[in-house]
Amino acid sequence: AGGGVLFDTGYHFIDLMAHLFGPVRAVTALCWGSGARPRGRPDDHANVTLELSGGTVAVMTCSWAAPGGAPAWQRRFICEYGVIAETDTRPCSTVIISRRGHEQAIETPGQWEASNSEAISQIISAILAGSPSDFDAAGARHTLSVLLACYHSSSIGGRVRLAGFDPGSWQPDSSALAADYGFPSQPTDTS
Repeated sequence: AGGGVLFDTGYHFIDLMAHLFGPVRAVTALCWGSGARPRGRPDDHANVTLELSGGTVAVMTCSWAAPGGAPAWQRRFICEYGVIAETDTRPCSTVIISRRGHEQAIETPGQWEASNSEAISQIISAILAGSPSDFDAAGARHTLSVLLACYHSSSIGGRVRLAGFDPGSWQPDSSALAADYGFPSQPTDTS
């Protein structure tokens, strides 16, 4: 946490897509900031296209300027068999399965806070005990590389292939992370 909207919220979607459909092969992204973004954050809007190894293409939009009060996550999986849509509005998630004109809604209790706390506790316990953790460091590094490739794609205005992208050789600065479209780089204090 502490980055722009892509880093703070898009990370989870990218990680989920790679887990379900295999590693990301290429990205095309546009990340930008506006007067709506919180102080110190480089981007508050991001549009990303992920090309995954199995041939799946995923499109993601993240925004801190979206209307509404409570955090809401929406995922939609579309294929030739139907659609699965999930909306996560804490404290519960609603999954809607649509197939051949029929819809079924399933509500599940939200597990966000509990799952994060459990994961952090497990990692800390493993470090203290000197034992292996269930944490997948390789998967986390892949997701981080994809995020950096998204920011790089936005800065160059083009597609970035992950096979040829070395995140260690690209050091982004604030201008590379977010382009401002006529807005101040930080929200103006009018008080």
